[in-house]
Amino acid sequence: MSPWGHLAAAVPLAGAAYLAGGSPLGAAASGAASVLLDLDHVADYLWLQKGRFRLHGFFSDYRSHLTPKLFLFLHSWELALMALVVALLWPAPPLVLYLVAGWIYHLACDQLSNRVGPAFYFLSFRYSKGFERSLLPCPQGHAKP
Repeated sequence: MSPWGHLAAAVPLAGAAYLAGGSPLGAAASGAASVLLDLDHVADYLWLQKGRFRLHGFFSDYRSHLTPKLFLFLHSWELALMALVVALLWPAPPLVLYLVAGWIYHLACDQLSNRVGPAFYFLSFRYSKGFERSLLPCPQGHAKP
């Protein structure tokens, strides 16, 4: 899903969060978390580019599917569900639950809209493939040397 798609999808999530909990801050937190989760794409890009960030390069590499590895640590059902369990078992502030709700919502939106197969959003699956894009069921480009 594109950043604009996530932004549009965050509106009904924030509304639902507000209706469920009555907290404007919680609603904003869940909406923001559902959009900002994609910052792990930036972390991947920085790691692959050895810390050099060029905005044009970032968007062209990702649109062209040129990154040879996909770590995307936050795009992980295992970590999101672990965060949910910890938030429920630990007396976490309500804001944490709103953030985790945004995280899970983002993954669900991606899972439904991106054509990468059901296993892609499991970190353990990507790990088993060495995070190599060429071995993952996702769009392929020409990996940089």
